[in-house]
Amino acid sequence: MVHTDSIPPEALARIADQIGIGITGLLDPEQLDDLHIELAESFQLWMIGAAPVQHFWQKSQDLFNCVQPTSRWHHQIKFNGEAAAFARSSPPDKDSEQWLLCELFVSSLAKRIEKGIAKIDQRETEFKNNPVVRLLVAPAYQLYAFWLLDEIEMASRVMVIDCPKEFGKLKTYNFFNSSEFLAALPRHHIVGVSYQP
Repeated sequence: MVHTDSIPPEALARIADQIGIGITGLLDPEQLDDLHIELAESFQLWMIGAAPVQHFWQKSQDLFNCVQPTSRWHHQIKFNGEAAAFARSSPPDKDSEQWLLCELFVSSLAKRIEKGIAKIDQRETEFKNNPVVRLLVAPAYQLYAFWLLDEIEMASRVMVIDCPKEFGKLKTYNFFNSSEFLAALPRHHIVGVSYQP
């Protein structure tokens, strides 16, 4: 069995309301006719940077030593039962008492993530100690993965969802332990910068 981090039901209700409003701005009115929008799975979003990966090559560590939370949640959105979009939200902080919608995209990434969810569901009896499943992003490698953390043994497994084709060893929808995953990331990474508004 596996599980996800918990999110308050009232937060999900607020996020769903914001998504409903936001979707009307993304789609043509004709597309909204007979469109059933459903908020599906939610995952904490974690990140791994290039520096921790470089450090791993010098010192063997489990993935949980290399990642950090982003303070965002990823939410899958289905249109008429099919994964078609995703949203990102932020929990309350000192400046806000409410969960806030931060990102909303109609994207094929939602379908790839949905396929990953199905693969985990198919094999969940193989996972001992009920690991927590989180969504992992590695911006410097343009990679998305599911990170399954066994919180009893503090051991990680990773299932890659999306990454550049040249990452030949990281086959999508295959499972890797920490060593296999981190060692398979290329020695070079994408150079760039992200700006906060």
